[in-house]
Amino acid sequence: MSDGQLPAEFAQRIKAEDGMAITADVWNEAHDYHRRILQTHLQHGHSHGILTGLNVLARGPKNNEDKAVVVMPGVATDSNGNIIIVPNQTTLTLEALKPEGGWVYLTLAYGESVAQPDNSPGRTGLNVKHIRHEYKPAWALTEPSAPTIELARVRLAPREPTVASKPELKIRNASRPSRPGLNEIDLRFRGTVSIQPNVVAALGVATIGNVKNPAHQRACISGLRVLAQRFGQSGKVYLGIDENVPLNASMNDYALIYLIVNEQPQMDKVDKAVCEALYNYVMVRGGTLFVECAPANRNQVGDLLTFFQQMAMSAPAEAGHTLLSKPHFFAFLPTGYVTNEPPKMYVFRDSNKVEKGIILSTGGYGMVWSGLQQSGPASRETIRAAHEIGENLIAYALKKDRLIWPEWVENYADSGD
Repeated sequence: MSDGQLPAEFAQRIKAEDGMAITADVWNEAHDYHRRILQTHLQHGHSHGILTGLNVLARGPKNNEDKAVVVMPGVATDSNGNIIIVPNQTTLTLEALKPEGGWVYLTLAYGESVAQPDNSPGRTGLNVKHIRHEYKPAWALTEPSAPTIELARVRLAPREPTVASKPELKIRNASRPSRPGLNEIDLRFRGTVSIQPNVVAALGVATIGNVKNPAHQRACISGLRVLAQRFGQSGKVYLGIDENVPLNASMNDYALIYLIVNEQPQMDKVDKAVCEALYNYVMVRGGTLFVECAPANRNQVGDLLTFFQQMAMSAPAEAGHTLLSKPHFFAFLPTGYVTNEPPKMYVFRDSNKVEKGIILSTGGYGMVWSGLQQSGPASRETIRAAHEIGENLIAYALKKDRLIWPEWVENYADSGD
């Protein structure tokens, strides 16, 4: 369906009136209208895949190794907008397929029965017929294409004769779900339908100090826009960016403020109203303040630490911290704008060791997000790593703002390129 165009059957619907003749054609047209409206909504308003359940297990639990698997009850939607309901536990065996090794795929498809007479009590002779919705799980030797849905896949070892000293390998549950081995159930390629609503969040860019290098300012803002676009590629989050956000109560409209500290700011002489606005944004509202220095102003980090330590205590963000582990894992901070010294990132906590959302970085990642380093254009690997640490930062801010939750962060990592 092209934009701005609807199928012809949506152009009109039946208007019921007293005394009108209800023929089979009229009845089917009235109900098909609503069914197709629902299908169109599911097709274009949602992704397709598994809604809930439909877990796949090796037949057991006492018999964990077998040639069969169990599909648990659940619900899915296909790319045609059909709802597939599997109401009961279903067992499928590989015996009929007889694969000789390699990949096999467990699939699920929507089906409908032929119209069957309804002979239930009270309806005999009324010529009432039902079309039953069917679900069709099956094994296949080729990767399924839409509208068929993949539930699982298994990479089978080549078959060998079964002898007493070497029993035939059978399907089993994966000991490491993230890296299934031969004959283990692989669930990594199951398509799922997110029930989380789309997230719309605002990021703001603010500055302190005189802007003596407008090109740096433009590069940082451009880099943040590239980062926001990359983060939004999941289709679940839209990030809007406002420039020149004043350091006052208007900051409270933003989940994350990117504060660029320009050349030679006198942090000990920052206006009292600005100090109060920063304090209220971080300590009262609970926002996230990401602070970076201009490249020529890296020596001011000590002054910045002193300034923000008036609000909370600082500590380096080390391996294992959320900023270095979710959704992307880092053993240490990636290379920043300056290549001849390792970057640092500080987080700030109150007396109870609760993080207050102030993050001070010496990496100059805003420049790298736009593809620049002090030595010249950044490499593809460097840009990618900087983007990933930036995605961790945005996920940290959105989760802190309760716009997303931990499970979403895990799923985002799974869906990344």
